[in-house]
Amino acid sequence: MIDFEITQDDLAKASRQMTKARTDSEKDEVDLTCYRETLKFVVTGREFTCPANVESRGMARFPLAILPKLRKVASSFGDGAVRIRIEDGRIRVNSMSISIPGITTRQMSDRAIDIPDDAPARDILALNYLFTKAEIAESDLTARFLAANSQRIKAIDSAADTLDALGVTRGQIESLVNMALESHADKLRAMLKPTLMSERPN
Repeated sequence: MIDFEITQDDLAKASRQMTKARTDSEKDEVDLTCYRETLKFVVTGREFTCPANVESRGMARFPLAILPKLRKVASSFGDGAVRIRIEDGRIRVNSMSISIPGITTRQMSDRAIDIPDDAPARDILALNYLFTKAEIAESDLTARFLAANSQRIKAIDSAADTLDALGVTRGQIESLVNMALESHADKLRAMLKPTLMSERPN
C-alpha cells in the first residue's frame, strides 16, 4: 500500500495536466510514484510532479479515467489536503473507500540512492556499477542517467573521430571510458551510505 497526503490544488493540477486534450483516456494508464516527499504522475507523453506528505512510499498504476473521479471525490471533503491510500484494487480517500479493479501497486526498494542534484555526469554514470536499473528508476534518476549517458556517447564519438587517423577504434575508446567509470564507482561507493547501496552489479 502507498499512503500520502496531497493538497486539493495539486491533485486538481495533476488531473488537468494528465487528461488535457486526451480523447481516449479510457485506454491510457497513469503511473504514480510516491517517493520521499514527492509524487510523480506519468502518462504517455507527459508528467506532473508535486510535493506530498508521504507516509508509505511505493508505485501504483491505474486507468487515467480514474484521476478526474478521484479529484471529484477528494473535493467532497472541502478545500483542505486529503489523505490517499492506494492498494491493489482499491483507493481510499480520507474515510471513503473505492473499489477499482484496474489498480495495481508495488513497493519500492529501500535502497534509495542519495546523490546531490548537481552531481557530475560521471557520478551518475558510475551508479550503473553500484545499483540495479530498478533502483535507479525508483530513485527518480533514470532521466539524469540517460542524459549523462548521452554525454558519454557524444564524447566517445568525438574522440573516435579525432583518433581514427591514429588507428584508435571507437571500441577501444569506449572500453577505456567504461573502465574509468567502473574505477570511479569504486571511489564513489565509499562516499555513499552502505545501507543504501546494492552490491549487485547491473
